[in-house]
Amino acid sequence: YGHFIVQKLVDATPKEKLPELLANVKGRVRVLAKHPVGSQVLEALYWPAPNACKRDMECEFYGSEFAMFGAAGLAQGKAATSLREAMLAKPIAQRQGMLREMNKTLLPILEKGLVSPSLIHKVLCEYLQAGGPGTRYEAAHSIAGPALLRMIHTREGAHAVNMMMSHAGAKQRKMVLKALKGNVARIVRDEHGSAAVMCMLDCVDDTTQLGKVIVNELKAEGLADLAEDGAARRVLLHLLRPRSRRYTHPHVLATIPDQDEVVKSVADAKASLTAQGHAVGGEDDEDDDEGAEEGAEGADVDMEDEMDDDDIMDDEFDVEDEDDVDDTKENKKKANGMTKFKSKAAEAAAAVDDSDDEDGAGGTNAGTSDSIDFGIAKKPNDARRTEIFGQQGKLGAALVNACEPNAAAMLRSVAGCDVLVETCAGGAGNVLTKAVGVERLGELHAAVAEAVRKSVAGEEDDEGADETDGGKTREPLHTGFFSSRALRRMVLDIPGDEPHGSETAPSFANALWTGAIADHLEEWVGGHGAKVVAAVVKAGDAATVKVATAALTKVIEGKSVEEWTAGFFRAREGDAGAKKGGGVNGKSKKKTEPVAAPKTPAKTPAKTPGKKTGSKKETKEEAPPSSEGSMKKKKFSPRQTRGQRAAKAGK
Repeated sequence: YGHFIVQKLVDATPKEKLPELLANVKGRVRVLAKHPVGSQVLEALYWPAPNACKRDMECEFYGSEFAMFGAAGLAQGKAATSLREAMLAKPIAQRQGMLREMNKTLLPILEKGLVSPSLIHKVLCEYLQAGGPGTRYEAAHSIAGPALLRMIHTREGAHAVNMMMSHAGAKQRKMVLKALKGNVARIVRDEHGSAAVMCMLDCVDDTTQLGKVIVNELKAEGLADLAEDGAARRVLLHLLRPRSRRYTHPHVLATIPDQDEVVKSVADAKASLTAQGHAVGGEDDEDDDEGAEEGAEGADVDMEDEMDDDDIMDDEFDVEDEDDVDDTKENKKKANGMTKFKSKAAEAAAAVDDSDDEDGAGGTNAGTSDSIDFGIAKKPNDARRTEIFGQQGKLGAALVNACEPNAAAMLRSVAGCDVLVETCAGGAGNVLTKAVGVERLGELHAAVAEAVRKSVAGEEDDEGADETDGGKTREPLHTGFFSSRALRRMVLDIPGDEPHGSETAPSFANALWTGAIADHLEEWVGGHGAKVVAAVVKAGDAATVKVATAALTKVIEGKSVEEWTAGFFRAREGDAGAKKGGGVNGKSKKKTEPVAAPKTPAKTPAKTPGKKTGSKKETKEEAPPSSEGSMKKKKFSPRQTRGQRAAKAGK
């Protein structure tokens, strides 16, 4: 009961006095982290502490020297900002000792399940990043599956969980999924928890279990509602368009292990062990999945050149130099195969027979002294996604059914429009098109076009929708900022030019033209919808382009359809598009000959404050030739000129 008094004392201590309070636990952080009650006090001290004090607490896990001298005591006065820098500041022979020290400290913490403190999340993440596949494999089998879910509410914790899940093996992943049941809807709405769910969808080969736990709960929560959530929508978009930086920030993607990198790191680790004389198996033990290829996620961060992977693997498998070992001991090592020290929990988890699992990850002898496959998944990512959208999870049909009646609301939404665009496109590799069929996807295209037509014609059903905003009527879809751009993306990204009988999404331009644009062409051309019509002429199928060109010829006056269309694509086509289209919306401005860029800007006289440079015509001729092809540079801007700003500053 005494720790409650200590926690209350920490809460009442001013921030500037916290370093004095933290001095009482200096050198004892590792001992407190192993205690169920002491770890709670440690978290209470760590969370409000200054960054320098936090770094000193983290460095105590690196070894006794860092516990005594702190982060800046061993690197010539320069504080180590991460485990990588701390290891690179040490000789190569001592780096292995640091990993051994961290292994000795962290494994008991994982076995006891004391992983709630954010301090452990940070240290464990650094340790797994510095180590290789063997380190992650051992850590994953040293912790109970449900305990992993207590780590996913922080960025470092989610990153550590994702690295361990990528090397956990079939049994361990199923334990995590079992603990995840009933909590999926809450976790996917979390900023960092959604990244953990994305990783599980990437590395769990048992798609039947994924469908029962994750996909079913997503469907029960409502896919249309999840598409509006900033964090939850990333799970749907990750399945539709994996690892796309358009929808997921690179910092978030860095916490989700990449499949190719994990396979490569495991292959390198096995090759290193084989070269050192260790017996490595597990590759021929997988006979559950027919034709399954190796695939998994796991962003294995390699150390710099001076810190070789062999040094890390030597630490993990306790390899000694040949000069220090006689032939008898060396032969015993080769006979026993892997000589890596394991905790009791790791040995118990590795002894589990995974041969009866559907995903086949692990193998009969996975993790034993005879063979090791580091617990990676075996099913290709495309095959896994196809099963999730199709026969196992049936996510494709549910997603189409959710988008069809909510097309208008999703087009107006900042987050939902991306889910609608990728659903109409059929997903990467056409996984959704294969799951629901071309005809069903065509019906979705028609439903989107009908929603747009009703909005343009003023026939939109406002029941259950937020039709007013401060007394202002809702804007039609063809002039909305997000909706018009989403429609343009769909026209450009879903051309539908594949031959008949293929599993490619049908042309969206045809559905939008016939269903929404053809009868209201004048209203589209007069506003933001003009760029959607230009996209139809630019990227539509041949029949639609022919009909649209003939209709636009009657509406546009003074210029050809090609010139009018080119005005909306200068940013894509560069100088060539600018020369072809001329000025804004196809209006040609003064023609300029292509002139080589001057070496010095002396030819262009700079404006001086308070001095006019002459007439407008003179100023236009003296101005340097602007780069053609940019509408933003040719557009009038009400901002002040450099001379006006300089004159204002002089006053």
